Amino acid sequence: MKFSLLIAALLFSSLCIGATTKVKPAAKIESKVSSSVKSRPAPAAKPVEDAEEKIVLTQPTYSFTERARNALFIPRKAYLDLEDAQVQSVFNMPGRDWKTCDMDKDCKSVGWPDNASEIEILTPPKKTRTYDFKEKKEVEQDFVKVRYKYQRATALNSPEKGKLITQEGEGWIDAAYLTNKRRNAFFTEQPKDFSKPICPNPNAAAKNMKDLGDVAKAAGNLNKVTDEIMKVTGQCVIDPRQPRGFESGNVYDNYVMPTILKQSVPKIKKEDNTMMTSQDLVDIDSLARSIYGEMAGCFKHGLQYPMTVAKIVRNRALAKERSSEFIKPPHDSAKNSLSKVVTSSSQFNVWMKKHRDKMNPSLKMALCPPGNKDKMYWQGRNPPPGELQIWENAMRIATQAVVQPEAFDRRTNQVSGFFYTSGMGQFYKMGQVHPVIEDREVRKNSCLEVWMENKDKRKPAAKARAKSGKKK
Repeated sequence: MKFSLLIAALLFSSLCIGATTKVKPAAKIESKVSSSVKSRPAPAAKPVEDAEEKIVLTQPTYSFTERARNALFIPRKAYLDLEDAQVQSVFNMPGRDWKTCDMDKDCKSVGWPDNASEIEILTPPKKTRTYDFKEKKEVEQDFVKVRYKYQRATALNSPEKGKLITQEGEGWIDAAYLTNKRRNAFFTEQPKDFSKPICPNPNAAAKNMKDLGDVAKAAGNLNKVTDEIMKVTGQCVIDPRQPRGFESGNVYDNYVMPTILKQSVPKIKKEDNTMMTSQDLVDIDSLARSIYGEMAGCFKHGLQYPMTVAKIVRNRALAKERSSEFIKPPHDSAKNSLSKVVTSSSQFNVWMKKHRDKMNPSLKMALCPPGNKDKMYWQGRNPPPGELQIWENAMRIATQAVVQPEAFDRRTNQVSGFFYTSGMGQFYKMGQVHPVIEDREVRKNSCLEVWMENKDKRKPAAKARAKSGKKK
């Protein structure tokens, strides 16, 4: 009886409080951190809007049912699935991220936890409308309120001189970044814990520990290698504020490749002990641009999605007997098979010049990625921190696929096919599979559907007709 009265009281108060169409700004969260702590990214400049585009952000509202659900929700522990040294912004209201918060006077970021932070989910997922700059429309995403706690070192030139300060508070975050299990980063900068036996056989366990230790060491070196390669790749080759039409031919060859070939190739030794070449640089740059343009919105669901796309590209490049199917001209003769595969516009939508009679938004992203924090990217402003992290992860994936191909193949050994789609539900008579990479399964169909061929009924991908969604 008392429980029923409690529910009734909650519903009644919700009717009174939730009648307005706009939510009052959240109360200011007092941070337990010194002002000298350099954890807050600099505010981004205002984005440049297209002439015909007027962006209006929908304010989040709360129904009485939601308020009742929130009151009954039991908080639970969660983890941020991020790479080492990368952070995720927490905001004072749902429906905002690093791209949209600066457009809303009531929005502010209140915390910047990383994958080592303590996270507690305080509410069930709330579907909230937020703005998709690529598609130029509002979309629904799930946000949850969280309580966070982490330590961050103050600046060395601050009064605290590098002292660790604890910061904690509450705010809203995109639910896609959270998991119920702590996982190692894909490209960890910390050695993995091999203290527990992996196999019951001591000899087998020792061998596995050595192999996994080598992979962890290579991943750590890979981050440094990627940093060097990022200095000479990822340039914006168009004016993002006034993109123009493209001449005939291969877009990558005409607009990007000349810039990459002018760069000094970093003195990096590859996995097979040969030195990196300019063709390798083109492979890395073209692959990173492609998975960024195609998959940027899905990186938050886990790097298994862009890694799967990169592996399928590599599978196609290695299938010499099917090169006429996967490599469509024209291409510069100086390119390797991988860059020819991934920049074939009939195979990868990202390099198509038009989409619904307008400039392909994915192509704009590929031609002007966030390769430099101090220069404009495709959105017509300097890239915010979250976008820089996506590009960095795309570059790490592409770098390993080219510089450490055997290590990359071992990590992605469950991805053996040649085809993927998004949101189609069916692709000829192929069977859908759900590969696992680093303990993360490829399961979100709106991001990626992976298909395996039935050899007796195989048909070329170019002839596939999609009922909905996209084929790749």
